[in-house]
Amino acid sequence: KEKKEKKGKKEKKDGEGGSQGGDGSGGGGGGRESASEPEPESDDDDDDEGFDSDFDSFVDDELMMTDENGAPIADGEGDIGVDADIYTAGTDWGETALASLALVLKDDEFDGGLAIFSFKVSEERRRIYISIDAVRDKFGSPTLDMLSSVSRKFNAELEEKGFPDDVALEVASPGAERHLRLPNDIPRFAELTMKVTYVDPADETSEPQTRVLQITEIDETQESATWKLADVEENRPQAKKGQGMNKKQREWRLTAPFSAVKTANLFVGF
Repeated sequence: KEKKEKKGKKEKKDGEGGSQGGDGSGGGGGGRESASEPEPESDDDDDDEGFDSDFDSFVDDELMMTDENGAPIADGEGDIGVDADIYTAGTDWGETALASLALVLKDDEFDGGLAIFSFKVSEERRRIYISIDAVRDKFGSPTLDMLSSVSRKFNAELEEKGFPDDVALEVASPGAERHLRLPNDIPRFAELTMKVTYVDPADETSEPQTRVLQITEIDETQESATWKLADVEENRPQAKKGQGMNKKQREWRLTAPFSAVKTANLFVGF
């Protein structure tokens, strides 16, 4: 799901929604009662708690997307059937909207912090689906206030240009499980958990494999990374409920160039 600002003529729908976590592990505490003084928490626990706080906020924003009536907002891009991130369907009004949006995102209010993630026109439905990337955010997710501001300025710009009244606009975040643009997004989201489809660099003729992974080491100069299995249910389908990975899974590593990754997206799950 993703956060969305939906506009058609003068109507607007605000939804909330949110996102990806890294390993999702961390800071919790608990334990039996004891008369002795509790041991101070380690710095690692503090770091984990900080990450959990970020992650919880991201989830609250990205995974609870409903309209003002409480109904889920459907993803309407599926009717376009085009893989390209920027697609105007060859329409004049699509080209006008794309140029206008690029101009709006240069506004001083956004200080260069927002960019077009995707822009897709459905000519048949007379609708434009837009995703906005927050380039300085850990998860790449703009706030609802940011999306609202973009929508207001975008509509004002289009009205000045006599944009067709029957074309609806939908402005959203890239979503909790955004697809990654390779190879640049690998180092950008290196702290977060990803679902990765890759080819084994030791045997490039082998079939691609898909696993949920986390980066343990990364060398941006050499464009390579070392990955480990994330301790999530998808990586341990045979394990009993509540049981973690076995020793072999915990010690598994893959060192590969960025080019070995064929597709990837952020992963939400436990």
